[in-house]
Amino acid sequence: MQQPPAVKLRWQVIAAVAMLAAYAVLFHLSEIKSLTDKLGHSFRRWEVYGLLAELPFIFGAWLGDPGQAGLFDRLPILLAAAGIIVVALAAGRIVLELLRVADRFTRLEQFALSAAIGLQVNSLVMLAVGTLWSTQSRWFWASYAVMVLVAAMVVLRRNIQVADQSAPPEDSILSPRWLWLAAPVAVLLLLGAMLPPVDFDVREYHLQGPKEFFQIDRITFLPHNVYANMPLGAEQQASIGMAVTGDWWTGALVGKTVMAAYTLFAAVLVYAAGRRWYGRDAGIIATVLYLTTPWIFKVSVGGLNEGASSLYWLAAVHVVLCLHTEQQRRWQLGLLAGLLAGAAAACKYPAALFVVIPLFVWIAAQARSWRWQPLAAYTAGVVVCFGPWLLKNALLTGNPVYPLLDSIFDGATRTPELAAQWNAAHRPPGFGLVELFDSAKQFLLTNDWAGLWLIPLAIFSLLRRDAADTRLRRDAAATWPIGYFLLFVLAAWWLATHRIDRFLAPALPLLALLAGRGGARLHAELTRRHGRLKWAVPLMLSFGLLYCGLLAATGAMGTYQKFFVQLELLRKDPVRVDAVHLWANDSANQVTGLLLVGDAQPFDLEVPAYYNTVFDPSLLLAMQPLTATDAFHQQLAARRISHLYVHWGEIDRYRSPGNYGFPDEITPELFDTLVRRGVLQAVDGADAAGRRRLYQVLPPPR
Repeated sequence: MQQPPAVKLRWQVIAAVAMLAAYAVLFHLSEIKSLTDKLGHSFRRWEVYGLLAELPFIFGAWLGDPGQAGLFDRLPILLAAAGIIVVALAAGRIVLELLRVADRFTRLEQFALSAAIGLQVNSLVMLAVGTLWSTQSRWFWASYAVMVLVAAMVVLRRNIQVADQSAPPEDSILSPRWLWLAAPVAVLLLLGAMLPPVDFDVREYHLQGPKEFFQIDRITFLPHNVYANMPLGAEQQASIGMAVTGDWWTGALVGKTVMAAYTLFAAVLVYAAGRRWYGRDAGIIATVLYLTTPWIFKVSVGGLNEGASSLYWLAAVHVVLCLHTEQQRRWQLGLLAGLLAGAAAACKYPAALFVVIPLFVWIAAQARSWRWQPLAAYTAGVVVCFGPWLLKNALLTGNPVYPLLDSIFDGATRTPELAAQWNAAHRPPGFGLVELFDSAKQFLLTNDWAGLWLIPLAIFSLLRRDAADTRLRRDAAATWPIGYFLLFVLAAWWLATHRIDRFLAPALPLLALLAGRGGARLHAELTRRHGRLKWAVPLMLSFGLLYCGLLAATGAMGTYQKFFVQLELLRKDPVRVDAVHLWANDSANQVTGLLLVGDAQPFDLEVPAYYNTVFDPSLLLAMQPLTATDAFHQQLAARRISHLYVHWGEIDRYRSPGNYGFPDEITPELFDTLVRRGVLQAVDGADAAGRRRLYQVLPPPR
């Protein structure tokens, strides 16, 4: 193939390359604070590449010790997850056909939107069935799957027309084969998703909530776990997995795998949306950038719900963009956008602020040029998907947005002290210039798990204008609305939340779209101006893959990387499971009940466990251990609590400056007193450092 003639580069391109180079230098000189704290010495990003020398040891960790390797035990998990996804795809496609909007989208868009809507349909069905009937009915889910698949076959018998909306009229330079750059991370993501959880939040409520619902056979109010009473739209996939497999452990891994699949569907939609608005090259670059962003890998393999939120944020914005370029079926598209925005809020409350409200304003602002039906339909869609969670909380607690707005609604267990503790922990930490500068630096550069090229290419996309090119009107119709939307998200995040960086993870697909546009423009300029520079952008993407791949493969992000070790061994892995939890599971004939104090990660416990999160009333103090010792002793016996486990390390963490706080009444002296009074007996050897103490409950005196 003949190379294009070399042409002098324009100064804008030279400036862009200089900016990217400068950013790359600053990026690699920045410290990864999480690893610095873990290792006890400064760890900068350029040191990640040194992990290449440890690849043999890394692969050894994947396999475990000799004789521990196993992969076929993942097959039941993979099959169950695939079955849930297939049913979801069928249910979502039925919705698209009923709304008569399927033909407005390309095949890839149909695929991703069907998955998003179908997974939400499954989630709502699980909520309804689990609240009104049972969380354990295999027969129901088998019947539901057959019904949905048959209905989908009937609906799809007619000829399906697909809109020719694949890309604006623009030459493509990159081959689709470059999408394979993201394949290694995608494979590791799927393998990691099938592993048991290690993340605190996942073992506290993302999977613990569904586990408890399954064990009590009902989705209901959990007074000891404030988080499990919030919307759990994505986590219902774990509830379905438990119902299908008949086992909370296996079902949790099935649900965790399905939750990771949200990320892969989001990647499909990133590619499809990039093609529609910016061209195939932008779609390819955006997809690779998205999947090679370390944050995406971390939340997806961990079992967190930001992957699901990412899909719904992107899908809702994409459909609203389509709404404003369509002349027909606008109310149907408005309803679809509302369903997706409501699904985002059903995954996490902040989406009500970040997605539901701005899209409502966005649609309303355009209502002058057409009628108000799309806005009404959008609102109805939000109510359909988000409303059931509000109704459930309203009926069970009196507060539809429990535990929020406690001063307006009477939420169960929300005492003034707990409300003040919650509000103090979740308010913005300050509004000064110093805080603003720190937040901007964190977002633009120093976030531990940021992608290498996402931010600079997105900025270049907004700086690079092609207003004179009439072929790119569709490009402009998407770029600035997405830019304004992201600006609103950043402002809302800074002004109204406690600025957890993970809250911004669902916006990464939209940021990737802008970065894909910037990367495609840069690639086109470099290729057109000098043929030998056509490898520049692919080489950049390769470095991004290497950086993310090393973090993902080594577990440096705090993820679990024993990808090929037998699951039964991982279930009892002391690296992952607390030693006292392992002892309790192995001593099930002795442990009739375990009361946790400070410890709020009971997911791996197979014995009856009693616990509370730091934002719930203390179960220990509620039993008045000192003021009514005899009554306390009787309550322990009535609940068949045989052991009490105190995790002083967690308590110290909660009491550290700037953390959530912990009841002052719980002290070592309290337990010493209970030992002297014959209520408890210390079990030796629980923790040599004394930061974890296990007690046995003595029989009540007769």
